[in-house]
Amino acid sequence: MEKQQLSLEIQSLKRDIERETKILITGHKACTDLSAFIKKKIGINLSYKTLLRLFNLTKDSDTRNTSTESLNILCRLIKKDNWEQYCKEYRIKNGKDVLFNPRSIIVSNLAKRQIVKIGWKNIYYMEARYLGNYEFEVLFSENMRHIKDDKFTAIRFDVILPIYLHEKNPENPDECLEGYKPYPDIVIIKEEKKECLEL
Repeated sequence: MEKQQLSLEIQSLKRDIERETKILITGHKACTDLSAFIKKKIGINLSYKTLLRLFNLTKDSDTRNTSTESLNILCRLIKKDNWEQYCKEYRIKNGKDVLFNPRSIIVSNLAKRQIVKIGWKNIYYMEARYLGNYEFEVLFSENMRHIKDDKFTAIRFDVILPIYLHEKNPENPDECLEGYKPYPDIVIIKEEKKECLEL
């Protein structure tokens, strides 16, 4: 039987488990260690053979036969409710572009520790926790100037629509680059009529 490709959701689950447990899931020993870790952490037996099959590490792996119960156990290990919920969150996180309206984030109405999502997933995207007093802490960042653990102040957010660029090519000064950027810049407004900083 030809080895199956792991589904994108199971590949993602594997990476999340490796991050949580610090066990690189590559073979028999790793699956034995992971089985022991699961038993110690949440008190449930999940055999190393099941893990080998699930992560496509045996010759006759068939991930289609993995029970939802086994997947639910692994989700509990990474503090997720269950496999169905994990898959739903995965699809949302890795979904297609969705509309982003910066004016929907009303900073003065945010509760402390509330998480805001800024931008377009897989393009320019950030999740930030509101700390109070107009201060935010970056939890996740993709292609943004601010990175994880950075803090910034904002009274509101906005976008600047793309402008036509006409500038010298840094690699060839005799040539000009012309055109529009594909997406608007997302900016933070620190004070009205004063400072406007690109995220």
